[in-house]
Amino acid sequence: MYRNKYRNSAAAALGVIAMASPAAAAEGGWGGSYGSSASYYAGSQDPYAPPALDRKIAILRQKVKYVFVIFHENESFDHYFGTYPGANGLFEAPPGFTPANQTPSFKQRLLDTTLTIVGPSTPNAIAIIAGQSGQTQWAEDPSEGAVTTYANSAFPNVEGASYQASPGQATSNAYVPVVSDPGPFPGSNLDTNKVKPPYNPNDESPTNPALNLTFATQPLSYMGSGIEKIIATDPNPAADLLDVQQDIKEIAAFNRPVQWGWYQQGFNSNDALDPYEAPGTPTAPTSSPIPNSGYVLHHNAPQYFAYLADNPQVLNSNLHGAKDFFNAVEGRTLARRL
Repeated sequence: MYRNKYRNSAAAALGVIAMASPAAAAEGGWGGSYGSSASYYAGSQDPYAPPALDRKIAILRQKVKYVFVIFHENESFDHYFGTYPGANGLFEAPPGFTPANQTPSFKQRLLDTTLTIVGPSTPNAIAIIAGQSGQTQWAEDPSEGAVTTYANSAFPNVEGASYQASPGQATSNAYVPVVSDPGPFPGSNLDTNKVKPPYNPNDESPTNPALNLTFATQPLSYMGSGIEKIIATDPNPAADLLDVQQDIKEIAAFNRPVQWGWYQQGFNSNDALDPYEAPGTPTAPTSSPIPNSGYVLHHNAPQYFAYLADNPQVLNSNLHGAKDFFNAVEGRTLARRL
């Protein structure tokens, strides 16, 4: 979101998802439930054809210990690393192209031409672990889809459009796909589970959360052959797991477990409170900030899925504060913390 208060602390808007190897790409990706790669590739010249692909996977399993995904609110890769030698992003410009603003060698006219923030950030955070922000859930249950009002009804364009929940939904943010920055359902006032994740009411309203997201994610896949044991601790499986029943069968049969962790500033009491989060004065320092005041709630993608954040086993084992990450790295205990 366009909130200067979060720019006072980079850590407050920084998320880290870490995965332990054997390589995450091999363990939670194309192997297993997608079948043998031989059916998709042919010809010995193809660098991804067996046995070349098998050798690459074997090297990854042998050499890669951890995979880290680090992201910052509303900032593009090129904004941060565009001037680093050899850091070619997705939008590498052709020879002779005049680069956008001060980011040399990159074409970003549709993304970030002024080197300022772009958003909203919640759909992007969710897409990091799911590849979408709710389109398949909308397809599964059209009544949960957004009611869209276009700025020009004769020209339906997403630019300038507004969205709201269908009649009968619990809150005005209860629709998919997620296109703005509502707070998650888990942890909100509407979440009646006894064990639930933290919530920062200064970041998002606990009375007007998004829908509980119920589509498949990478963390669901990472459960692997242990998935049945993990989801057995879900307090509301009928609602949380209805849309992923087939995924659960595939994951249990074909995927190896991958250790993973989501680390975010302010998530638990191990992180310092944020003095810039005082009730009523969100940008003014205070000597008594509220609990979880440094937690930028709408960045925590796993918390939007009750089958993750409301599951006590996942909540206690996989979701952490930022200090937990640095302590684990310094103490060489990251594998156990994941």
